[in-house]
Amino acid sequence: MMAVMGEPRRAGTAQAVGLLLAIQIPIVPIMALVPNLPLLLRHFVATPNRDLLIPLIITLPSLGIVLLGPLAGALADRWGRRRLLLGALGLFALAGVMPMILDDLRWILAAQALVGVAEAVIITNANTLLGDYFPAEQRNRWLGIQSIIGPFSAALVTLGAGFLGTLSWHGPFAVNLVAGLMLLWLLPITWEPNRDRPAATDQEEKAGAGFPWARMLPIFAITVLTAMIFYAPTIYFGVMYDTLGAHSSALISVLTTAGTVGSIFTGNYFRTQKHGAATHLALIYLFFGAGLLGFAYSSGYWMGLSFGVLVNCGIGLTLPALVALALRTLPAVYRGRGMGLWMSSFFCAQFLCPPAFAVLMRAMGGIRPAFALTGGFCLVLAAISVVCARRAPAVPAALPSG
Repeated sequence: MMAVMGEPRRAGTAQAVGLLLAIQIPIVPIMALVPNLPLLLRHFVATPNRDLLIPLIITLPSLGIVLLGPLAGALADRWGRRRLLLGALGLFALAGVMPMILDDLRWILAAQALVGVAEAVIITNANTLLGDYFPAEQRNRWLGIQSIIGPFSAALVTLGAGFLGTLSWHGPFAVNLVAGLMLLWLLPITWEPNRDRPAATDQEEKAGAGFPWARMLPIFAITVLTAMIFYAPTIYFGVMYDTLGAHSSALISVLTTAGTVGSIFTGNYFRTQKHGAATHLALIYLFFGAGLLGFAYSSGYWMGLSFGVLVNCGIGLTLPALVALALRTLPAVYRGRGMGLWMSSFFCAQFLCPPAFAVLMRAMGGIRPAFALTGGFCLVLAAISVVCARRAPAVPAALPSG
């Protein structure tokens, strides 16, 4: 998209959709490999500690986001977002397909570590560019659409990887080439945004102001807490449906996929409304609370599915609401660093949730009472958020965002 004689370039649908799809890239290794985990376990049956090492093939890339997200954001503020994003997409595609020609688990893990480095840069810079290219109202609309795109892209990756897995255990890694397609898409249509510092920001820095820690630390804390709740049902949906009588992996897959209609509903809602962050959090916790409590007391998996839809409503609203809050609060000059720290906060919960929820299940005597307690806690959080929403303005004040 070319600028018109001195007018600044304006982003549109092509840039937004390309960036939203790039944000989905980190789910590709997870969705591609989780259904094919038995293939890897069978192939590496003679490898010592395979039960520990093979799941690392799936989780290691996400660890890269936790550890390197802040660094990726700082580099984005210093060197520019676009060049880092495009380079990381190339690295992801290259490292992601390397296991197709490898047969040593150690080298496969090394390749997945490189994928994690690329993921940290991709998701940080894609979100940052979304904030650079679009004002808040347009950005929220696109973030809502992301919750609609997400379930469809995840389903396509899962189906494609499942087919490739029937050919060879190497096959599912081929889906990582999608990052190369995203590189070809974004290369001609993106540009480095003008990151000149607003006058207000210059004055703040001359007065000794820097990164807005006081405003961002509460957002990071809310992100970790909400993401812990987000990952509990996401990780344990299969176990819960099995507890409710769905013992077939195929049936569990159908039930889990059917429940994502809730994510599509709240994604569509988010892109059309203008409520404040406290209202969004109240809705998120209400959906999680009612859904998890209903799930815990369901008498069968079809009844559980109805509450699974409610839980998915919370899942679909979580990411756009939290990303919008972080982007709205960050000034343009610190947007990369701030989003890197935010990404690290969110994906940290992916590692904290399984051991924490395992302890909770052991203490409560199973997954049903653990879901019930978590649901009750969410309703308390919803009530607190309602009180905050009534006291706060409709749209919280923001730092200059460029």
